[in-house]
Amino acid sequence: MIDKKNDKTLIYGLISVLAWILYIPLSWILLLRDQTLIHGLGEIYPRLLPGLLAWRENLLHLGLNTIATLVFIALMFVIAWSYFQMLKRENNIKKILIFPIVFLFVTLFSFPVLSTDIFDYVLTNEQVAVCRTNIWALPPSSCPTGPLILMTSWSNITSPYGIVNQFFYNFSGIIGGKDLLLSVVANKLLVTFFGIGVIIVLYKFFKEYSPNNLTRGLILFAWNPLFIIETAGNGHNDIIMVFFVLLAIYFWKKSPILSGFFLAVSIQTKFMSVFLLPFVVLYMVLKRQFKQLFEFLTSFGLFLFLSIWIMGEGFVPYLHRLIFGSSIYWQSFPSLFQHFFPNIKGLFLGLLVTLLIVQLIRLIRHKDSPLSLYCQTIFIYLILLISAFWNWYPIWILGLAPLLGKKWQNAIVVLSISSVFLYPLRWIMLRLNKQEDILFQSVIYLCLIAPAIWALFNEKDNSQALV
Repeated sequence: MIDKKNDKTLIYGLISVLAWILYIPLSWILLLRDQTLIHGLGEIYPRLLPGLLAWRENLLHLGLNTIATLVFIALMFVIAWSYFQMLKRENNIKKILIFPIVFLFVTLFSFPVLSTDIFDYVLTNEQVAVCRTNIWALPPSSCPTGPLILMTSWSNITSPYGIVNQFFYNFSGIIGGKDLLLSVVANKLLVTFFGIGVIIVLYKFFKEYSPNNLTRGLILFAWNPLFIIETAGNGHNDIIMVFFVLLAIYFWKKSPILSGFFLAVSIQTKFMSVFLLPFVVLYMVLKRQFKQLFEFLTSFGLFLFLSIWIMGEGFVPYLHRLIFGSSIYWQSFPSLFQHFFPNIKGLFLGLLVTLLIVQLIRLIRHKDSPLSLYCQTIFIYLILLISAFWNWYPIWILGLAPLLGKKWQNAIVVLSISSVFLYPLRWIMLRLNKQEDILFQSVIYLCLIAPAIWALFNEKDNSQALV
């Protein structure tokens, strides 16, 4: 039973709500530091441009860069502190469920200032609506979509996302139409609903399989600041993939047909969940579940074949795009490594393949569960092998972390918090004009991975995953 006198859910929830409310004006102030975004908005909404430029000049004199960075750090510290306090104690389940929904809908009103990806999503929707071209064969720049292209970062590249992702984004495109701000809100709402969907699936999972871990499991994901800021704040689509991966896991033993279908759906949102496939297949072979394996692979293969058919001529460029993505280097160990050894190609791909083989051998030797080994593989990939680490990538396993043992839970949670604070560190580096300085890059990388590695090896609880 929960001691109502010691239940601090309301206190920490209200503190977090206040911090997220304060983040809204801060995000719009942070916008004023980006001249490219300001001029892009000015092209679309000409009446806004003089005011935005005037505000920018006035705030620059008042220490716009320094003060905004410090306020961001303070707000995220308060939110992270409340989050860790909640993880320490038993709490009221109704409040645990209500507050994250409040966090998400409050953060919807913030400007997506930490990433331009949402504008790329809107641009792709315009490409579909205006030019009706194959987004996997031709980039958005091939279509005369107007000044929005000034606000994007990937306009010369074909879509790296699958047909499922575009299927859902077509709805936000219809709602947003030709209005940029309405389109941004529609895109944010889309991923917010999927975020709530993840919370619902986790709730159902814990209710059925592990009621004693229900409150901690929900807090671990739903109150996490990276989840809130990257979903409702920046509108990233990673949570859609996580939702379908969770459904695949939920139906794994209930219905192999649905499990295979949902895993294929997740891969056709973002390709990263394909790493779960070998673990699931090998596990079924080891357990001699050949009938279930046949059902799983049949539904998986049929949906994947249908997806490839729908992509048409865009399927080959789509695969090329995925390969191209691995040649981008950003705040990662490979980015530091290639600074000294620029001509070494394929090394980290080889290490990734080796890592997969080692993890599959561990599965054969019954060292851990398929889900845990998948999450461990992604975790190691993120901190050591990925060529470009973007701050929101830990969400790939954050939604699965509640189902893991405490050791890996803690490591993933700490990595997610480090990713939030990576933003102001990067701003400070840019402010000091040290973006090309290998020492500063190394410090930022260590600030990202060191706390997570410490959390992993400091935790003595070796409990197993729930799946």
